[in-house]
Amino acid sequence: MRRDCRELVDGLNAKGKYLGAGILQDASTARSVEVRDGQRLVTDGPFIETREQFAGYLLIEADSLEEALAVAEQHPVVHGGSVVIRPVKDVSFLSAPAASLSTL
Repeated sequence: MRRDCRELVDGLNAKGKYLGAGILQDASTARSVEVRDGQRLVTDGPFIETREQFAGYLLIEADSLEEALAVAEQHPVVHGGSVVIRPVKDVSFLSAPAASLSTL
């Protein structure tokens, strides 16, 4: 599977479509952080109500949903699992000067 993933990423990179990837450690290593009434609360693990876990991500630049689906179809994990496609929201405003953030 590692070689197949490498080939997929190399192909995306050659097209200028690869932005990044990562594999997450098991959910048991996660911590959730909340702040309520000024107090920090840290709990073990993520808030998961299903048996599925987010194992990793492949961040790509796709011009359409169809293009993203075509890339997902090439990922080796689809033969024994599934790939979820989620658009990323534009947060370019975060790199703006702090004064412009007041319009949020």
